[in-house]
Amino acid sequence: MFLCPHCQAENLPDALACVECEADLAADFHEDVPTQRTRPRLLLLRPAAKSAACPAEGPTDYPTASPTNSDLPPARPPFRLKVLRGLRVSAEYPLYDGANLIGRGDDRPVDIDLRDQEPRERVWASRHHAVVTLEAGTLTVEDLNSTNGTYVNRHRLLPGSKRPLKADDVIQIGTTQLKVTE
Repeated sequence: MFLCPHCQAENLPDALACVECEADLAADFHEDVPTQRTRPRLLLLRPAAKSAACPAEGPTDYPTASPTNSDLPPARPPFRLKVLRGLRVSAEYPLYDGANLIGRGDDRPVDIDLRDQEPRERVWASRHHAVVTLEAGTLTVEDLNSTNGTYVNRHRLLPGSKRPLKADDVIQIGTTQLKVTE
């Protein structure tokens, strides 16, 4: 039996509510009673007491995290695309190692989704419009045979040809302009 912490009435170990006061018992601690619930419950875990037989510092079976690695914030991507012109000016998209697909994420996923940068009545970006590739610290952009083309610094890219990018270059897809930043 389990005593209700609110009214001390006896309840079954897997009771969800007290039979007397109808208090919610799902979040209360049930000591040494393994139960299976139909809804999740918060378990309060108490630290185990140290015994004299157990050494304070003993070998572990699992690797411990190095304080130098776990205390560091995640590494920031070296390059980003910042929106200069679009519906969400100043939004930034990080560029990660490998291919970064730019387009509209309607039915197929993309890495940089431009749906929220263009008005719904005037869509210029293709679903898979262009790809920016980051390899060994070098950026390149390639148009994926899009309907309306991809421009870098006001020059149209030929579909399938790669063009190197550097900081402050501006990529234009439809009416959206994205500036390469470090």
